[in-house]
Amino acid sequence: MSSESKASPQLEPELLKLPEAATIMNVSLRTVYQLINSGELDSYRIRGNRRISRQHLDEYLERALRDTRPTLGERHHQAVSRPRRNRTKSSA
Repeated sequence: MSSESKASPQLEPELLKLPEAATIMNVSLRTVYQLINSGELDSYRIRGNRRISRQHLDEYLERALRDTRPTLGERHHQAVSRPRRNRTKSSA
């Protein structure tokens, strides 16, 4: 009987500290506090320590990416692909 060592997968924590959430989002800790205070990002207080669930963070990021304004290149593409109106000269 051979014994094979199985590597256990690294589990991500369900509850993140605010600096961890800031690192994941690539924003400052102050921005995370602003998102929490504005109600855009849900958080929990556990014995005086603020935590963010990974699920809520992922949901926020999905909303933020979906609602992000188009970049300059995307706006240019939208402007170019619009149909042109036929303009006729009016005589006065």
